[in-house]
Amino acid sequence: MNTPKNSGYNKNEGKDFIDAFGKDLKKMVDKIALFILLIGGLNWGLVGLFEFDLVAWLFGGSAAIISRIVYILVALSALWCISLFFKRNEMVHAE
Repeated sequence: MNTPKNSGYNKNEGKDFIDAFGKDLKKMVDKIALFILLIGGLNWGLVGLFEFDLVAWLFGGSAAIISRIVYILVALSALWCISLFFKRNEMVHAE
């Protein structure tokens, strides 16, 4: 079945929406990962300067399951943020 050329239907319309949503989602994940990485960096700074682990103090020790989840999230955020080194800067490359 052929659709008329001027029917108003754009087969790329759905794809454009998904692409735009994917870019917005990636930007949001980038910001969340950077925020979690910042928390982890500050925690390590406290450990290095004052031998005080804020995450362990807040959640009942470094072996507590919640503390371990936070440590894992910081590690995953660090791995995610590696991709930011290879990301094109849209401000610089926009022409």
